[in-house]
Amino acid sequence: MKKLFTKWEPDPAGLMLGTGFMRFETKVGIDGLVLECGDRIDLLAVIATNDNGGNLKRFFTELKARYNVIRVLCIMNPAVEAALKRYGSFRTCRDIGYDGSTVTGIEWKKEMIPA
Repeated sequence: MKKLFTKWEPDPAGLMLGTGFMRFETKVGIDGLVLECGDRIDLLAVIATNDNGGNLKRFFTELKARYNVIRVLCIMNPAVEAALKRYGSFRTCRDIGYDGSTVTGIEWKKEMIPA
């Protein structure tokens, strides 16, 4: 388990549907559902758990240090999408969901540095 995450366990609905999504909690007041795919992490749901909101910027800064690709899928709050785009180089992405439907979100990729 990574230090950012204080809880990392299978999501019951994900187990039933076979999606592989995990429930997570963090030390920065952001909890939700995530799928780890090697050096990529897909976030399906996030929620701020502190009364004054979670620290979304710190959460994504720590994710960027750990993963080469971060995807946030099915964003329902335009303010969150705008904030993420301000935090650096998130672009629109599309994928196919477990049920065959098109899923839209945003994606950040670590810039590759030539050797």
